[in-house]
Amino acid sequence: MAFNPDDIEYKKLHFVNGEFRSDKDSSFDYIRPSDQKKLDSIPNASKDLVDETVEHAQQAFQKSDWSNLKPRQRAKLLFKWADLIEKDVDYLSKIEAMNSTRLISETSQGDVFATADTIRYFAEWADKIEGQTTASSPNVLSLTIKEPYGVVLGITPWNFPIVQVAWKAAPALAAGNSVIIKPSEYTPLSIFRIAELSIKAGIPKGIFNYLLGEGSVTGSYLVNHPGIGKIAFTGSSATGSKIMADSALTGLKPVHLELGGKSPQVVFDDIQNIDETVSKIAAGIYLNSGQICTSGTRLIAHKKIADELVEKLIKIGSQKLPGVTWEDKTSLPPIVSKKQAERIEVLISKSVEMGAKVISGGSWHDTNYGGYFYKPTLIENVTQEMPVFKEEVFGPVINIDTFDDDNEAILKANHPTYGLAACVHTSNLNKAINLSKKIDSGMIWVNHWGYPDEFSHPAGGFKRSGIGKDMGSNGINEYYKEKAIWIPH
Repeated sequence: MAFNPDDIEYKKLHFVNGEFRSDKDSSFDYIRPSDQKKLDSIPNASKDLVDETVEHAQQAFQKSDWSNLKPRQRAKLLFKWADLIEKDVDYLSKIEAMNSTRLISETSQGDVFATADTIRYFAEWADKIEGQTTASSPNVLSLTIKEPYGVVLGITPWNFPIVQVAWKAAPALAAGNSVIIKPSEYTPLSIFRIAELSIKAGIPKGIFNYLLGEGSVTGSYLVNHPGIGKIAFTGSSATGSKIMADSALTGLKPVHLELGGKSPQVVFDDIQNIDETVSKIAAGIYLNSGQICTSGTRLIAHKKIADELVEKLIKIGSQKLPGVTWEDKTSLPPIVSKKQAERIEVLISKSVEMGAKVISGGSWHDTNYGGYFYKPTLIENVTQEMPVFKEEVFGPVINIDTFDDDNEAILKANHPTYGLAACVHTSNLNKAINLSKKIDSGMIWVNHWGYPDEFSHPAGGFKRSGIGKDMGSNGINEYYKEKAIWIPH
């Protein structure tokens, strides 16, 4: 699947009411992650265009009868959209790889199909969300119904661009809302193809829209717009907190936030196959060069096996081959931007100054590609005051810690501020259940790392890791408001 990225055509335009639009109010540079080459100037959607887009989305919601279609009719259109996306795997996988830090081997075999299957999953929910009748006196009918919010704003991250469009748009559309997506300014190029295929599938104009732009410009206009009925965001905890605060100033819009994490990988000495466990731990930190909210960035291993685990992790990390996302041989993709690369350096250097010890990696690969490729890095002697413990690094960096007994493992696994995901590796079922209940994270994976293929698995965290859930029945219920009706008779 290797390809020439310069052969990939794309549109640097907004998509409003079924049409591609330009906007010359201001712009930002798009820098390709793999080689840090400036490809284009991308337009920021202006306040006027935001106003117009919200108005079109409101009118489409009210007048296109999207929310009033029979649920199965909405589902049919969403199924057709998913089929078109899947059939377009050759092109979509290439533009997604070129556009982001995702490897062509992963976009062609995973991301495009995950995008289509997410849409299918929520299409199947379209006619399965129901209200209820509630207990009342004999001469009263008390019931609830669920209704769409109207215009939903989805703000998506740069680490899985098209997959995250589906995570936000598919449940919102299945519930009968109209949608505006604001993709990350770091990865703005692949969404145009998703939009083209939405119209080809028959989704009415104005129901699916997107606006390009920086978060501080276009994102701010959208979050503060009074016509937005609901906000769904995936990204950093700091940005999520700001969105929540800003949204409260313009109509108390409900927000749904999937934010950062410092996920522990707790490994007991009773594991039956250490190589199999190490491969899962390695996936948890090296996939996408650690640029995943659920990356297992804290290894907490029983003292009896810690040294062997670390030795094997170092070996796997040393075999990761840095390279551009459009080459099949690449197994270590780039850090997304210069800003993020500099942030990784600062977090690690400050931690080392405070007493942390880098036992492997801790520097940049010297390549001719132009991008930033950070060596898989293991750090020990990390305390809770250090930046690499307190902050989400978003690089292939893992902290090493040990424990003697279950209580110590639980104490160390529970992070003071984050609670997105956690992994427990053990052959003892009772121990797995006990830790799953006592670790304060929204997702617990036993003898596994990573979001599973089953779309029914709710995704979301506690504390600074977010509010609400993506996926599963929780994921579609996020996009309905509930109305109570009281009828004396």
